[in-house]
Amino acid sequence: MSQEFLSRNYARLKRAAMAMTLSPTLNRPVSPVRRVALIAAVVAALALSATAGFWVGFLEGWNLALMAESTRIAYVAVPRLVAVESGRTAELTRAFELDVDNGLIWAHHFMESPLHDYLEPIWGINGYPNDMEQLKKLATYRRTHPSPTKLNSFDDVQPQIGEDGGFEKSLAASLQERALIVNEMVTRYAAKSKP
Repeated sequence: MSQEFLSRNYARLKRAAMAMTLSPTLNRPVSPVRRVALIAAVVAALALSATAGFWVGFLEGWNLALMAESTRIAYVAVPRLVAVESGRTAELTRAFELDVDNGLIWAHHFMESPLHDYLEPIWGINGYPNDMEQLKKLATYRRTHPSPTKLNSFDDVQPQIGEDGGFEKSLAASLQERALIVNEMVTRYAAKSKP
């Protein structure tokens, strides 16, 4: 009986179902001003949420980078502590000297970045390498204690790349670039007297 009822009244039931599901506001045409306002509101909401997400992502990314760096610093400290305990101060001195060079080199790259002035307020960077006193201390130390890294420092390293000499050339170019940057930073930031 119900099957027979549905087949006879199918068209009428279909119209009734359509009338119940469509609200009266959907049946009216939407004005162009209202449509533009709705689109603008959706675009603004998407832009605001994307901007907030990027902002929080950058801040969180910076904090995570600092956390990861502290782990690396601690990992590097272990062999240095072992060197102190075993009296191998030459190895320890060399490691610290390389840290001074790396500090000057990365400060140079950080400060020369065109994004430095824009991202600094977003990330909340304070202190080194923006702290000129710390940078001055590093540069002054390097001026009074020349870097142990010379252009021939890694002559005993066996090349890992083919026999074309690309490895040696790139290593020599890298060492030369490091020396130029360290010298530039020393010239720019070193104090005139000893630290």
